[in-house]
Amino acid sequence: MTRWAFWTLNRLAHRARSDPDAFTALFARFRGWLRHEATRYTLPGLTSDDLYQEASLAFWIAVQTYQPHYHRVFSAWARHVVKHRLATAARMASRLKHRPLNTAASLNAPLYPHHDRQLADSLVDPGHNPSDTWETQELWAELVQQAANLGFL
Repeated sequence: MTRWAFWTLNRLAHRARSDPDAFTALFARFRGWLRHEATRYTLPGLTSDDLYQEASLAFWIAVQTYQPHYHRVFSAWARHVVKHRLATAARMASRLKHRPLNTAASLNAPLYPHHDRQLADSLVDPGHNPSDTWETQELWAELVQQAANLGFL
């Protein structure tokens, strides 16, 4: 990249803080790189789309925090912010407290490959209403109380 290209990119990044069109142009230039960075991490519980969203958010943060007098080259600053944010997301996703969510089976997943039946279908009776059970329990408790009052129990 030539010196002129860096200068143009830096000016565009500075304008992108307040100009949505400039941000769109800058984002379009970095979109492929953001997608590439997002696909570098493979962790349970994190899809490449999740990481792309994190990278895009980090890119927006890089644009908002870019200071031309301090950070000479915007692309270096953006690279630093995005890579740090993705590494943090990967570290947070791999924490042990997230393991139950990362290894859980989806209730909407097919029970067997190429089947229409889902796991949720085998756990819940679609014709059963939980309030019916509660009403039955209340009725049963009332009948037991009346039988006790009459001396049957």
